[in-house]
Amino acid sequence: ARSPAVAESRVWLLSLPPAATMSLMTARPPIGRCAFNGVLGRTLLCCVFLVFISSSMALQVGTPPFACRDVKCYTRSLFLSRRQLLSGMAVSVAMPLIINAPLPASASSSGFEQVADLGAEAKALRAAVRSGAPETRAKSQGYADLKSQVEKQKTAVLLPLQAAMATAAPSAGLTADNQKRLELLPLLMKGHLLELDQALAESKFDEYVSKTTKATYTGGKVERELEEIEETADEFLELIGIKP
Repeated sequence: ARSPAVAESRVWLLSLPPAATMSLMTARPPIGRCAFNGVLGRTLLCCVFLVFISSSMALQVGTPPFACRDVKCYTRSLFLSRRQLLSGMAVSVAMPLIINAPLPASASSSGFEQVADLGAEAKALRAAVRSGAPETRAKSQGYADLKSQVEKQKTAVLLPLQAAMATAAPSAGLTADNQKRLELLPLLMKGHLLELDQALAESKFDEYVSKTTKATYTGGKVERELEEIEETADEFLELIGIKP
């Protein structure tokens, strides 16, 4: 059993203002070296201090409650168990590590944001070809204007999209299999761009039905290659956790 003097001294310590308690706990002894000297020791001391201060604030140290006027009874309710103390110290130590932890690459890299922006523009280009090709055919016009539009967007959007993917992929830090797939996608994108070049050279905007999927492309094989580009960019974004 604790003596009344010890109990009263602990109540007095808990009732001190935080600044006064800190000055008492960090004071150096006149002889020898304190066990809490050094970076690790002082870190532990600060953790203990934080636990005691937070507990005293939560319990609103002051006049004992009406139902517990005895000092010994009152102080018994104040002091933490060993498990509570260790739990509080663990939270105090871990919290700065959690707060200062770096964000994932998918969230912090502007390179991935560039891929997302250019991918959205690639989708818009495919939609323009899908709707523009039938309108051009209905007017019995050639595909020269539509072809020129796609070629300009290839230079302004599609080539930068492939380059952004190739630049951003190595820094993603995914699991081995996903990282390997992510770094392969920019190479696949190059292949789709070459196939798009071939379709443009032959002005293949006439309606096309895929032999594999049986899907109909009103913008012809040009639209089909743009779909491949769109799907490749979408897979890239999904792997790094960005919704296309």
